[in-house]
Amino acid sequence: MTSPPSDAVSHFGLASARDLVWAHAVNSIALLEAALADDSGVHMLEVDLMLSREGVEAHRDGRVVRASDVLLAHPLPTHATEPDLSRASDLDFETFVRAIVAHVRAEGARRIGVKLDFKELSCVEPCVARLKDAGVGAPERRGFLGTGIGSPKRAAALAATPLWLNADVVRGPGGRDPIDGERFVDLCAAACPTATLSLGCVLSSHWSPYDRVRVVNAVP
Repeated sequence: MTSPPSDAVSHFGLASARDLVWAHAVNSIALLEAALADDSGVHMLEVDLMLSREGVEAHRDGRVVRASDVLLAHPLPTHATEPDLSRASDLDFETFVRAIVAHVRAEGARRIGVKLDFKELSCVEPCVARLKDAGVGAPERRGFLGTGIGSPKRAAALAATPLWLNADVVRGPGGRDPIDGERFVDLCAAACPTATLSLGCVLSSHWSPYDRVRVVNAVP
């Protein structure tokens, strides 16, 4: 695993991490297109991942969950009465990966990086497997055989793309149940061993601000 934010800073030729330009919650086609536009100035795209309703059913029934069953969407606050309403988006992970690959492959395209914020453990395996298959953030796959992207140069560009994998693995004050941290790390390390891991804690949407007492007293 690489150490943030040095990988991204060097990749973009910046002086420090403070110079990174982020696009957060890029959870729709319109927001993705805006972030990838030549004049956006965005370095890192952050997206939220959760299962679609079809993905929930597949996981419940023991069927294979595909990358297309994962939506770019953010769950509603824990106090919401109908959390399933958050399982709606016009952008799924398969479409997202294809857009990232197409952007990086384009001649003269500016560099980008990706941070995936996993909201459910069941999203992790199909997504990291798809990233591995696409050669995103995978320096060990700098050869282009098997990547389907046409040239060693394009394969190297995809392999060098900064990839950060995030999940909340500790329960904080008022937060929902966290993702199984050990399982999350195992899945990420197996499929994307050179990605940067970003591990956090789950907080209630009403919990603010961060302070030392609350963090120290967080329930593991």
